Amino acid sequence: MTIERFHDVAQGYQVEDNVDGERSSVAPNPPLRCAEITITSTFRKEKIAIWLREHIEATLIDGREVTATQLNFKKDDVKAGYITFRPQQAVWAYVCFGQDATPIASIECELD
Repeated sequence: MTIERFHDVAQGYQVEDNVDGERSSVAPNPPLRCAEITITSTFRKEKIAIWLREHIEATLIDGREVTATQLNFKKDDVKAGYITFRPQQAVWAYVCFGQDATPIASIECELD
């Protein structure tokens, strides 16, 4: 798998109450951590798109591992919910891992 580009998607703001309860402040939410990736296999495989989402993990720069929460493929690559991987032909995908203040260090996918 190759990471093509990281995307930090802004998720708006939240109101935070101060300890004294008299003042509130507005702070940005942590960004949604996403990336454009390409997945390549050495063998022909068919995988269910939902199954793949559960098998893509990111390691954040602090060492924590998180599982993908969203996974999108090009419309032409999905047939009846399945993605077909052909030998040495990359399949493009957009994957997100939820909101986090910590950036992604690496992404891995287990196809087997």
